[in-house]
Amino acid sequence: MAPFFTVFIPNNKLCGTIINTLTKFYAPPLVDGISSYPQNFKDKYGGMNGRYFRFEGDDLLMFDNESIGLIVPQFLLSFDVGVKISKDDWKTVVHFINAIFKGELSDDLKNAFETLAPSPIVYKPNPPESEPSPPENEEYEFQYDTDSENDITVVEIIKPFTDRPYTLILRQFSQRGFAPLFTGLYIATSWGVCSKDYAFLEKLWTHLELQKTLGPIDLMNRLKDDINKCEEHPELEPEMYRETLDEVIEKLKKSRERKHLLK
Repeated sequence: MAPFFTVFIPNNKLCGTIINTLTKFYAPPLVDGISSYPQNFKDKYGGMNGRYFRFEGDDLLMFDNESIGLIVPQFLLSFDVGVKISKDDWKTVVHFINAIFKGELSDDLKNAFETLAPSPIVYKPNPPESEPSPPENEEYEFQYDTDSENDITVVEIIKPFTDRPYTLILRQFSQRGFAPLFTGLYIATSWGVCSKDYAFLEKLWTHLELQKTLGPIDLMNRLKDDINKCEEHPELEPEMYRETLDEVIEKLKKSRERKHLLK
């Protein structure tokens, strides 16, 4: 660790001058606003490797722990325990402190003090680099997976600016095809809230060439018909999950495994 100055605060003008001067010519000092009695200093700093300082008029006094009680310190300079500071080194410290308070600091004295007591390096961590956000998808996406053995197709629709896809299970796919997808999406309260949802379904209807066998999309009538069918045949109710295609396929797989175990 670098050496540190510690300033004791008896709330007065000189204390502020000491803090400002040490900050300007060395580094911001530590501040102790608690220690004020001889025993406080001896208990807290008795084992330090350093010296106390005090100004008496224009004179700078330097003293050790033995003089506490006779002289009240204004600040101290401490080094790590085990660092050897010679008498000549302490003379350099006194010369440096006198010079910075009297405005007489020379380059030679500054260099000599910095060799003895290098300024602590102020570490300023770089702000964490934020990961670039993936670009928002502004297009609808459609994909599906067909399980011919079980006559099931799982369809995933990704809607722009939503955090989860809309994934439907279409059973009896060989008979019913994709048509239940178009009405099934409306069981989600977040689907159909904007005209783009309907425009996408019209485009998808054309892409799947359903008009060739089913005619126009005519969603309003299809919704009414499918609601009536579900009232008579509850097994036809849409199965939708706000999960990915792979997650729903895995869900189906586990469901079939459980049924197999129950047999």
